[in-house]
Amino acid sequence: MDFENVNRNRRNNLLIIIREFSERELAAGESPVGMLGRIAKQLGLSAGGLSQFKGDAKGTARNIGDAAAAQIESKSGKPKGWMDAGHGGDAINPAENAFIELARTAWRTTDAKGRRLLMQLAKRGFGS
Repeated sequence: MDFENVNRNRRNNLLIIIREFSERELAAGESPVGMLGRIAKQLGLSAGGLSQFKGDAKGTARNIGDAAAAQIESKSGKPKGWMDAGHGGDAINPAENAFIELARTAWRTTDAKGRRLLMQLAKRGFGS
């Protein structure tokens, strides 16, 4: 078993569950305030535990163990083993999202010359 892939899949899949829950709640007119706590309660976790599992903008997160993965699957109505499989790649990543937000802010707060420079950097890559 490739533990690195399982851990990445579990974290990404937890973020998918969080997104699905949030979309349902917001569509039903629920307030975004306290959303993480409501999700944690539905999954049978503490808000702090859920926060540790989902990770932060630096990419730091606690691994989701087998028992917690099974509990999350059960409480969210997902089939057994769902947390271990890939369901959308690595696009859902707090560190990547933080970087994209920084790039968006840089783009929006600079002039045309700055935007050209940002585009050149992105196309060239940062390893050059």
